[in-house]
Amino acid sequence: MRQILTRPLNSDSMQKILLVMDSRRWFDREVSRGIFRYARPDRQWTFHRIPLPGKKQREFQLDWQPDGVIGVWESEATRSVFEGCPLVEVGSRLASPAEATVSVDQEEVGRRAARYFFARGYRHMAFAGNHRFHFSRRRCAGFRAAVESSGRLLHLCDVGEWTLPLPDHLVELDRWVSDWLKALPKPCAILLMNDDYGLWFTQLALEAGIRVPGEVAMLGVDNDELGCEAPFPMLSSIAIPAIEIGRAAAEMLDRLMRGEKLAMPHVSLSPGDIVSRRSTDEVGVSHPQVALFMRHVREHPAQTRDVAHAVEVLGLQRRSLERAFRKVVGRTPREDLLLARLEYATRRLCTSQETLEVIAEESGFASLSHFCGSFKAYHSMTPTAYRSSH
Repeated sequence: MRQILTRPLNSDSMQKILLVMDSRRWFDREVSRGIFRYARPDRQWTFHRIPLPGKKQREFQLDWQPDGVIGVWESEATRSVFEGCPLVEVGSRLASPAEATVSVDQEEVGRRAARYFFARGYRHMAFAGNHRFHFSRRRCAGFRAAVESSGRLLHLCDVGEWTLPLPDHLVELDRWVSDWLKALPKPCAILLMNDDYGLWFTQLALEAGIRVPGEVAMLGVDNDELGCEAPFPMLSSIAIPAIEIGRAAAEMLDRLMRGEKLAMPHVSLSPGDIVSRRSTDEVGVSHPQVALFMRHVREHPAQTRDVAHAVEVLGLQRRSLERAFRKVVGRTPREDLLLARLEYATRRLCTSQETLEVIAEESGFASLSHFCGSFKAYHSMTPTAYRSSH
């Protein structure tokens, strides 16, 4: 492994930190925010940010001589420009990591998306991304493993396979993606490699006359609120702890610049919660009675006392509903009601400051102990631990 070089620092001098990031990208902005929060007020750091091509990065490095670098790189060649300088990489764009990295658990992003879609009864699953980005490949791998282990087939759209030059052939690329969307079995749940792809594919689906979420459910990654809440339908997304990534990267760089050896040079943080919006606000089953029950218990978890009460309110036959549930989604209505309550409680833990007692009651649990026991069985951690980690 290449030695990370450090230079002696005067504790009274300003340390120059170079950020190789593009402020036009949500992830880069949020990571920068985390870096700045770490630096204030105790670190005497001055910053410069350069989203420049590799050659100009080299020229800037020689001229400015930074004490440390944090960045997102598109290629190993552009990253090698900073060889010999304390460096931390964020973003997981490259398959070959730097000596020090901070990222999110990319496989867990995919697994979490799969569990989310399973809970909504989807049988048809798809992933859309670009194999040229390492994070896209890893998210796809986690998603694929979960989908295929459940006996489902995964449909793939790899934009990295497109070979015609852009932007001259952008219209043809859009048509190619639209044809892929039209050919998918419906209803289908799609995990996109990030929110940018989510907005792009959602727009193309609507232009092709495909209902979102009626025929396809779209789930992005990043939870860029400005982007996700701008379109119609608003895009559901898996939150990425970008600010925490920036803070952790800054702490690692601080230690490297002091000449310390990192006990854990590669840090992987857990993804955040899934923020549900209109693009996934549907269940993925075509059976009318099953779909009616699933929608009802998700919209009214606290008001639904039990399965018998829901069946009475909806005017359904319980025995036929039980048979249909096992055939269509592979679980019972009682299990689905519990799942709906847990989904609601999980969202409330992440988005409110209410006590566990209040959240348990709002979610329809008969007692706090029942809530805590069910939650731990589902998430493998207590509600308090889950709230602290998210």
